Amino acid sequence: MSTGIILTLNIVGWILFIIIQRAVIKRTVRPRKILLDIEAELDSILTDLNGTTERNIRLIEDTVLKLKQEIRNADGRLKLLQGEGEKISRANSEYSHLASRKPITIQVVEENEEPETASIVPEPKEEESVNQQIVRLYRQGLESRLIAARVGKPLGEVELIISLSEQTDR
Repeated sequence: MSTGIILTLNIVGWILFIIIQRAVIKRTVRPRKILLDIEAELDSILTDLNGTTERNIRLIEDTVLKLKQEIRNADGRLKLLQGEGEKISRANSEYSHLASRKPITIQVVEENEEPETASIVPEPKEEESVNQQIVRLYRQGLESRLIAARVGKPLGEVELIISLSEQTDR
């Protein structure tokens, strides 16, 4: 009987030990609290991600709008440049016959005689347009910066006229 009592007390002791151990583990681990903490952390991460995503979308939309505006500006500039190129090509084609030959009258004077008029009589020079002046000065070797200062035009316009004249020469 003493072994039966010892065995019963031993079994009761182990049952109490297991119950107490489970209670201690539940108090320290608290699975519900851990799950709630994980859910709260996930919610805050999702909120941050949503905020970041919205900011990024706004930035992308703003950038797209700016790019569209720049494209419109560039299209307008291209149309302006094409118009200027057409004007220059028309002007070059209208006056190309003048540039091909310029007759000069030369009078031969003998050494013994005195000249009655000048020995070389150039044709009267027509007014040069600003574009023609720019091209002429460029062909003489002046830099576009100096040409712009001399004719009183912006540097970009001078460079445009020079590049267009080079394209028509080819």
